Amino acid sequence: MNQIDRLERLQQLLLSLNAISAATVDSGALLDRIVAETMRFTDASGAVVEWADGDDLVYIKAAGQIAEFVGMRVPKDESLSGLCVFERALQRCDDTETDPRVNSETCRRLGIRSMLVVPLLFGEDVVGVLKASSDHAAAFNEEHEKALHLAAGIIAAVVGRQVRIENSEREGEVLSLELQASQAVGEGYRKAAMIDPLTGLPNRRNFDEMLDVAVFHGVDVPGTMALLFVDVDAFKTINDSFGHEIGDHALRRVADVLRASAREADFVARLAGDEFVVLMRDLVEPEREVGKLCQKIMRVFDQPQTLADTIQIRMSVAIGVALHDSADLARSEWLRRADDAMYHAKQSGKFRFYGHYEPTLRVVGKEDRTG
Repeated sequence: MNQIDRLERLQQLLLSLNAISAATVDSGALLDRIVAETMRFTDASGAVVEWADGDDLVYIKAAGQIAEFVGMRVPKDESLSGLCVFERALQRCDDTETDPRVNSETCRRLGIRSMLVVPLLFGEDVVGVLKASSDHAAAFNEEHEKALHLAAGIIAAVVGRQVRIENSEREGEVLSLELQASQAVGEGYRKAAMIDPLTGLPNRRNFDEMLDVAVFHGVDVPGTMALLFVDVDAFKTINDSFGHEIGDHALRRVADVLRASAREADFVARLAGDEFVVLMRDLVEPEREVGKLCQKIMRVFDQPQTLADTIQIRMSVAIGVALHDSADLARSEWLRRADDAMYHAKQSGKFRFYGHYEPTLRVVGKEDRTG
């Protein structure tokens, strides 16, 4: 990089940091500005602030290629972000397909091929990380590293100042909750934090709480509940072919179909990305009722879908089904069965769904495109 390029990058960095410092209306607006400016001065295609929450890091603000994954949880011990927290130092990955420090499967799902991750320190504690990502390998160099490292210290100070201001105005609120939904208070905050902003469906946190309650009560009435894992086929192809905006419309369309198809007693949620779930409760004839819902969903997707009022595309879904058929069935095993069933559905071809009933995994219904 020549001297002129360095000066231009330094100027961009200073402009970005000035914009970040000025964006102190609330912590939500501040974090929006941080991820946007991070993309700008690192030439990234995505950026995210991940906040530490127990053994996980949570995507609390994201932009660009990973904007739709706000709310996603990443285990610290399975990610480059976690390594950044543990070593308290900037980490760089030039190729997620070959770097053993990253979760390659997760990176593929997010479309990340290379990344820079820098820790955010409040006092002596690393409370999260700031990550710049790219859909191209080796997208970042030493100049990007220096810029992000310099910016991280200033960003942490600005965020800390903003949090102290808001804490003085909202006594007793938890810092991590405030950063996720600075506009919400009391019960209004809780409701906002439990909803997926893209689709309006309950999010994973909401689903986890609902599932805990369902399993607790299901001990007394085994066989009256089922989990449906719904995954959009070739969702990355939709994003690559039509753009992320149409991809968002596709996810909203899936959410609308599931909402409209589900019974009143069912609970529909978006877990992350193109993954959805339906918790069916109060079943009387489980196989018949589950099969009816699955066929209803798939018949909708047998027709071309109109997105953004003008674009028509073919979409399909894979559905995995698992009954809660025993009082001894643990929550984790129930989830594993549904996920296993969905995996087999995806492997067997479009427009099929599988039910996971002990002792074997078997097909409970299918609908093939014909004509």
